[in-house]
Amino acid sequence: MKRNHSILVVDDEKTIADGLRLTLESEGYGVRTAGSVREALTAVLQGDSHAAIVDLMLPDGDGLHLTRELKRRDPAIEVIVITAYGSVRKAMEATRSRSTPTSSWASSRTRSSTGSLSARTRTSSAGSSSR
Repeated sequence: MKRNHSILVVDDEKTIADGLRLTLESEGYGVRTAGSVREALTAVLQGDSHAAIVDLMLPDGDGLHLTRELKRRDPAIEVIVITAYGSVRKAMEATRSRSTPTSSWASSRTRSSTGSLSARTRTSSAGSSSR
């Protein structure tokens, strides 16, 4: 049952976060929203999220760092990283330009992870999670 699954939406653009929340709620999911890394970590402490949709660029950090922290706290959580940038290259350049500690990690993983992400997405959407 979807109602037993909670999704954390993290985006500093309120209209994007609200749009995702409304769409997911209409599909029967419980949804929490956060506009920053700090708010997201607080929301995780307040409830069990089965999945997270995380914006790459947040006002107090980046989505890659948040993704690693979410996975550290709960290795079973599924995380989708979204961005308004038109390509992975532009998103990684934007991340690097903010001089975040994850920039070199993100840059080195871009080539190897983009193909596997689409394969995992197809696999995940084909089956249902037992969480």
